Amino acid sequence: MRSVLYFIPLWFILALIIPIAWTAVSAWRRYRNALTVACPEADQTAFVQIDPRHAVARTMVGGRLRKLRNCSRWPEQAGCAQGCLLQVG
Repeated sequence: MRSVLYFIPLWFILALIIPIAWTAVSAWRRYRNALTVACPEADQTAFVQIDPRHAVARTMVGGRLRKLRNCSRWPEQAGCAQGCLLQVG
């Protein structure tokens, strides 16, 4: 009976860690590559790279805002409002 009681906290910890790790890995895999978006300012297609670390952190706390790491429209459109981030789900 005593050995069973030692496994209860372990199962509880695993029940918490597995969904958190799954969410983090899913977000990392989704945002690590370049994505194609429609640039709202230039009315053209653009390739953007989201900062995957920031995306994972924001996903873990339920946020939607992402941080661009690179954009194919930069440096011409540098300093834009980054409205294309609304297209990145």
